[in-house]
Amino acid sequence: TTHIDLFAISPNYATDSTVFAGTWDGGVYKSTNGGESWAQVITGLTDTRVVSLAVSPNFATDGTLFAGTGYDGVYKSTDGGTSWSQVNTGFTNTRVFSLAISPNFATDGTVFAGTDYYGVYKSTNGGASWASVNGGLTNTGVLSLAISPNYATDGTVFAGTLYGGVFKSTNGGASWAQVNTGLTNT
Repeated sequence: TTHIDLFAISPNYATDSTVFAGTWDGGVYKSTNGGESWAQVITGLTDTRVVSLAVSPNFATDGTLFAGTGYDGVYKSTDGGTSWSQVNTGFTNTRVFSLAISPNFATDGTVFAGTDYYGVYKSTNGGASWASVNGGLTNTGVLSLAISPNYATDGTVFAGTLYGGVFKSTNGGASWAQVNTGLTNT
């Protein structure tokens, strides 16, 4: 059996029934019938240890999704997962444990990637290039990311770290502040 690490669901699931599964040993699998059957979609994906997935909010029209891998950085598909291209320009580390796409991706091209030791990277050109955005981030093992649905106006991004708890940015990742009040065992 395949080791399933995570799922990502099309924002248009009600009409396209599309689900993606990221696996540690088999790359990406895709279902277009609500999980009844799966097909491996790995053309161009040279690292099949997929530990993060993010689907464009405009998936129905742009077919875009990103896969973060255990050792080979970020891959991008613009054809619904059928084929993949590596998009790592600007990365120091290629272990990408979390991905988050702006709700305004069609106009701002913004994607965030969290790495195991080198913090957060940001792309504003749909993944073509990346820049480190770690100001104030005192723990750079970033395991999870979340973007505000109002990102265009509030610039809010959250980063969950391995040993430093939660960090918040209200300026699109330019700077971060720890926000752990009330959290225990961070």
